[in-house]
Amino acid sequence: MKIRELIKEDRAEWIELVRKADNRDKEWADEKFSRYVGSKKMKKMFVMEDKGKLVGFMAIKGEDNEENVREELNDDFILVCWIALLPEYRGRGIGSKLLKHAVRYLKKWDKKGIFLGCSDNRTNFYVRNGYSHEGKFLNGWGDKENLMIMKVKG
Repeated sequence: MKIRELIKEDRAEWIELVRKADNRDKEWADEKFSRYVGSKKMKKMFVMEDKGKLVGFMAIKGEDNEENVREELNDDFILVCWIALLPEYRGRGIGSKLLKHAVRYLKKWDKKGIFLGCSDNRTNFYVRNGYSHEGKFLNGWGDKENLMIMKVKG
């Protein structure tokens, strides 16, 4: 398995992956694809590939964060805004590998850590991956989520 950046040739397969892994419709996924692929902003979409098949993905942003959290997080932290895997690939450590991949961008984008929002049933996964639970916040859709933060030491 390997992690790589999403490319324009992935469009059809990635849209199908989003439908299966995250229950999103084609139009929604197509719009997200267009926002990430080829973006000049500090935003990246990575895919996990298994023998040529896309099985999971993660999106990160280093600027232009729309989440309703503390301003210093938007300025100084990378946001993991989306991570999903095909059901048959969950529980294999793939999500953890994707999260570790995001750490590579801390230095490149001059950030102090990573933050994200998640539902109650996902907090333990992020704690196991080095994140601390910092309370709740309202996301961009007005829903309460758990604020998870991983700060860089030093």
